[in-house]
Amino acid sequence: MKEKECRYSQDSLDSKGKLLAQELVPIADTLLSRKFSPMPFHNSLIQTAAGVWMPPFTERQKHVTKRREFVRVAENAEIALDYSLQRNADKYPTVVIVPGVIGSSRSPFSVGAANKAVHYDFNAVRVNLRSAGDTGSRSSTLYHAGQSEDIKRVFDELGNKGLTKKLYIVATSLGGNMLLKAIGEMGEEARERIGGIALVSPVVNLEHTGAYMKRIHEYFILRTLKKKVKEKAKAFPDNWDTSLLKNIKTIEEWNATFQVGNGSTRWGFTDLQDYYQKASALPYVSKIAVPTFLIHSEDDPVVSALPLRGEQFVRNPHIFVMITQHGGHTGFVNFRRTGDDLDRHWAQNRVIEFFRLLEENTK
Repeated sequence: MKEKECRYSQDSLDSKGKLLAQELVPIADTLLSRKFSPMPFHNSLIQTAAGVWMPPFTERQKHVTKRREFVRVAENAEIALDYSLQRNADKYPTVVIVPGVIGSSRSPFSVGAANKAVHYDFNAVRVNLRSAGDTGSRSSTLYHAGQSEDIKRVFDELGNKGLTKKLYIVATSLGGNMLLKAIGEMGEEARERIGGIALVSPVVNLEHTGAYMKRIHEYFILRTLKKKVKEKAKAFPDNWDTSLLKNIKTIEEWNATFQVGNGSTRWGFTDLQDYYQKASALPYVSKIAVPTFLIHSEDDPVVSALPLRGEQFVRNPHIFVMITQHGGHTGFVNFRRTGDDLDRHWAQNRVIEFFRLLEENTK
């Protein structure tokens, strides 16, 4: 594939040249023209919270069929897919939304992105990973950050359902790590089914996460994860020991307790370093062969933007990164609705625009 130099300027970054795949150059230029304009008085915590509190885009969708189906991904493990399908769904491309570790198909980002996708004539499929949302009793295990096989199982399931047009996948936070790893593992094979992927505030290197995270966010994430364990203990009392929870005060302690070691609730990693190395997406980034769009902010209070400046990203012509000065973690709420955007959720609008532009290039 031919490559062309694309010079771009990002908030907080110096202008620099980057070789982008030719198909991405005009798309990158368009996306860079959509400036993010946060509220005058804000900080990363407000932006992060606004992404949750700001109502997602909704509209009447009489022509859309909605249903939930469960997919077995392993013994004693099912994930849930919430479908929003156009009439004659097999004739339309599909947007798949993968949330982060404490998200679900009901999260505002998932709902808003799905509704926008349907508005622009895509099917939408919102993923509930292991134990996400109200699916705790469907799986005896929680998911870990490197569980890319579950993501690839979703792709297979959608093909089995006749959704054989191109898939476009967006993931947030830790879901981004799983998606990047899956697409990297697939390599060139991914181009057969995947039209493009987008990631908002993604984790790409697990070693950076716990040490960088603000304490308030760590507290809320751990509170949700501990709640999931208590729910699991009710459904699978022989597998889960809730007494372990009282000593867990950090994400690192959580990983050491529930990822490292062997047992029905653990994943066999020898130690934390082994988990971070084997589960992180970073080693697979150079193998990504589909159009990829990443949005991150300098002031993200949960995940550092630093890994996105690494040569794995810079040297891959299929990857386009936008790093804004502000935006928080998956927040990116504009001060006011601008241009043709459907609402003030700037990152959601950019992601769907990216997919629309890619789809237009295939016609």
